Amino acid sequence: SFTIKELRELTKLDKDYNTVFTVRKDELENLTEVSQNVLKSNRPKKRIDKLLQSQIKEDPVDDSTKNHIRLRFLLKPIKFEETSDETVAVECERTKLVPRDDDYTAEMAIGTGAYETLAPANLVLKSVGYKAISIDDDELKSVFQKQSGTLQHDKGRVPL
Repeated sequence: SFTIKELRELTKLDKDYNTVFTVRKDELENLTEVSQNVLKSNRPKKRIDKLLQSQIKEDPVDDSTKNHIRLRFLLKPIKFEETSDETVAVECERTKLVPRDDDYTAEMAIGTGAYETLAPANLVLKSVGYKAISIDDDELKSVFQKQSGTLQHDKGRVPL
């Protein structure tokens, strides 16, 4: 997850660092209903979406004289394989967003069975969610939601 300021800085790398920042159109279109509602009601996320939309490149840039930062979405890294030239190939499963069973205002990513290999990759940053487990604390157990692995809260405040 990036802030708007961080994303803006990535878009400016071309001038000073000979680096192209790209986002794929197919990974930003076809938003789910939940995602559309989040964009309508959350101004910071709407601004980030607008900036990402402005960085879509129809044809992937293939200029070997430049560095590339390709921001990819809805991919789950499965395997990293070393190649002969100090880069790696990353095998990924394509995922899709579906509503969570316990909360139809939230989504989770599930695998689609489609795979893609990303290569070459000099740097890979994984941003994969995690699921918490309850600790042995009677007070926290009362607000822990096992299904989602989260604590019940009101705007980030846990009622204890």
